[in-house]
Amino acid sequence: MKKIIVFIGILFTTLGGMTKENIFVEGIDKLPLEAQYFVNKYLPKERVVYVKISRNIYGQKKYLTVFSSGMKVKFNSNGTWVSMFSKQIGLPKSVIPQKIWEYVNELYFSVRIISIEKLRNKILKIALSNNKELYFYNNGIKIDQS
Repeated sequence: MKKIIVFIGILFTTLGGMTKENIFVEGIDKLPLEAQYFVNKYLPKERVVYVKISRNIYGQKKYLTVFSSGMKVKFNSNGTWVSMFSKQIGLPKSVIPQKIWEYVNELYFSVRIISIEKLRNKILKIALSNNKELYFYNNGIKIDQS
């Protein structure tokens, strides 16, 4: 039994190591067009420090864009944002859906939104600077709070 567990551990370690090498580039010109459009439209004053391009074992690219303000945005291979994070200054209003911004601003006016992540089934997970997490359907209706 121990040999099987060790073999499975080695197998997962090997598969995890099969991801392609990470590539670090400067500027946004290596991002997909949709991601470039997002950055130029919603974050025009932000300066891109670098873009980390990685691939999973299936060859799908993922892009992590790091800005000079400390904000990080992850994009999938199509250029659609997957998650955004900015613990120091919070996320700007321009990247938060309006209904969610209004809800958080009304109930938690002195709290910053530090991350937003797209989950399955069109659910957005919002993390606040007071360690609360809120979940919303993509249309802005609140569904859960933890």
